[in-house]
Amino acid sequence: MVNINSYVRNVEGVNALGTLVWQQLSPLGFAHQVIPQVEVGNNLLFSNAAENEYDVLLLSHLDNSTPFASQIRYHETEQKLYGTAIWDSKGGLAVMIAALRALRFVRRLRKMKIGILLTTDNTMQGRITKDSIQDVSRRAKAVIELSGASLDGTVITSRSGAAVYNCQMNLVNADNAENVAKAIASFNHLLASLTKLSSESDGVVVVPRDVRMQSGIATLFAHCEASLSLRFNDQEQAEALDQKIRQIVKKMNSRKYSFQIEGGIRRFPMISNERTKKL
Repeated sequence: MVNINSYVRNVEGVNALGTLVWQQLSPLGFAHQVIPQVEVGNNLLFSNAAENEYDVLLLSHLDNSTPFASQIRYHETEQKLYGTAIWDSKGGLAVMIAALRALRFVRRLRKMKIGILLTTDNTMQGRITKDSIQDVSRRAKAVIELSGASLDGTVITSRSGAAVYNCQMNLVNADNAENVAKAIASFNHLLASLTKLSSESDGVVVVPRDVRMQSGIATLFAHCEASLSLRFNDQEQAEALDQKIRQIVKKMNSRKYSFQIEGGIRRFPMISNERTKKL
């Protein structure tokens, strides 16, 4: 599995990985349904039950974010396995196949209604297949996602939500060099104001990254751009922060410089609860 190039844009490789997984699950009594996609590889839904409801849904993905030139082929030592996407998904797929074989060996597999959904746009935050995930997940009593955890075998029972923004600034009034300096300073002030929205007690983290600044005084111009990452634990909290961020950026506009921001929530928080702990 590791040596198959399943980079998200290599549709042929992603589908080849899906075929390999299907070949392992078919002898265990799993029927499969192909959910065709155009932009990425095909989603696959497996089930060992005739019904459309499951005792458990196993959720993973076939794509990864590493282009072919940067991929690491499979190799191993006594302590570890190495290779592209092992931790992210392919290790989880291998463990899943082994676990299902073990259930069949002890004659427990037929007593459980299991669904398996493998998506192909995890690299894109599920932008294309999120409706399919929601539809299938509603039919399951429990959902277990097969991504990596820590080396001590930790099971992840909660995670923060995430939002990503892109902030830009252009100098509008290029009458003198002083305005260039003020424009750069104003963008730095914006980033500082946004970072101050972080709150350790509320579990909010706001971090600028990929900051780029271009300016000149021979030819008067200034352009600044930065990505902004937001982590949060509560949906309402995130919506309030979104408004604050947009208000701060809007107030920075003037006759001398123009600011704009785009983006928003990419991932909703997963809050731990008693059902999760029991599972």
